[in-house]
Amino acid sequence: MLVSKFPTGVKIYTDQVSGLSVNPVSNTPGSLTVSWTNPTSKKYVGTMIRYKAGSYPTSPTDGTQAYLGTGTSCTITGLTGGTKYYVRAFAKAANTSGTKIFYNVETTGAQDNDTTCASPVTNLAVAKTSASSLTISWTSPVLNYMAVRIVRKASGYPTSPTDGTVIYEGTATSKTDIGLTANTAYYYRAFVYNGSIWNTATTGQQGTNTTKIASGQVIFTSSQSWIVPVGVTKVDAFAVGGGAGAGYNGGGGGYTATKLNISVTPGSAITVTVGSGSAAAYTNGSAQGGSSSFGSHVSAAGGKGCTYEIVSYDGSTYYTYVGGDGGSGAGTSANSNIPATPPNGGSDGSNGGGPTMVPGYSLGQGTTTRAFATAGATLYAGGGAGISGNGGAGGGGNPGVSGTPNTGGGGGGNYNTTASGGSGIVIVRWAEQ
Repeated sequence: MLVSKFPTGVKIYTDQVSGLSVNPVSNTPGSLTVSWTNPTSKKYVGTMIRYKAGSYPTSPTDGTQAYLGTGTSCTITGLTGGTKYYVRAFAKAANTSGTKIFYNVETTGAQDNDTTCASPVTNLAVAKTSASSLTISWTSPVLNYMAVRIVRKASGYPTSPTDGTVIYEGTATSKTDIGLTANTAYYYRAFVYNGSIWNTATTGQQGTNTTKIASGQVIFTSSQSWIVPVGVTKVDAFAVGGGAGAGYNGGGGGYTATKLNISVTPGSAITVTVGSGSAAAYTNGSAQGGSSSFGSHVSAAGGKGCTYEIVSYDGSTYYTYVGGDGGSGAGTSANSNIPATPPNGGSDGSNGGGPTMVPGYSLGQGTTTRAFATAGATLYAGGGAGISGNGGAGGGGNPGVSGTPNTGGGGGGNYNTTASGGSGIVIVRWAEQ
């Protein structure tokens, strides 16, 4: 084939380059690999590969040179994803002495090809949607793509479209990955298919997140050993001691205690003790409820039983049983000659009602007995009533009635009563983590 003409009219011929092939490079967006077969003509001394966006190069100086030599392949890098590139090969010929170099400039029958570089996805992001699922979202390419494949691994980012678990393939822009193991890191990468090959971006397309343990709560109504769930490292604990049994007057509600942000170890065992309510007793101060605790982290004592006191008023001496102390104090009914408030059991940490002449008795803890000391939460540890009063809110018994189980309520006082204190409770909760 004619290459060019010398001014003297001498002609030099060489064959065309053949078998030109252009393809994207796997996992390398913005790159094309070019291969060809060189001619065997004696005048052939090399091949020039040139490329352009929008149209084929028309000469050895049109477009951008990608290669010059006698090899049979080259890689073009630094291209723009989504842009169509046109590639053409020019055979290089020389005269016998090598002093004249010419390139085949004929376009008819020239071996050339074109392709579009696949763009990577953008904005790949991973967000937790539950304790066992993650949602992956992305922006798909605009041009020359047929599908996006999302691949997941738990031991590092996927390196190819088959390295890991394929969780999605299609043209959507988000996917929720379900059935994951809590507290495990997962790694995701997006691959783009352009009809012949999968590509992925090397930067900015990696996403990772760790599934989290959902918030939870355990209520203990009896003593036992608790195993800290997998993934839980911080808990709050609330304990209520057992209520005191009644005598002639009420028993005190169990004391309460709250501790927040307790560090725990997943899988470890923690002893939980729930204090029992004490039986009714007329012996001075003997009817005390049992303590409740969460390991060594928090402990709440039981309420105290009524005590026998001597009260002097207006020149006279009176003998009376005074309601017990506790989380909320118990009510006390006394001789009608002694000034008194209604003998109701205390609630939310208050003192119990009764004789105003007996200071320092029927005392509440002075702080809220609501769960976790939170406003509006459930009340516990009501004081038991005096003989003619009402039990305190939070499980305190009315006259002759036992405190409500698992509230730490004190028993209600009465003549010959058998009213016991209510058992305590322990509550453990944790936030999402």
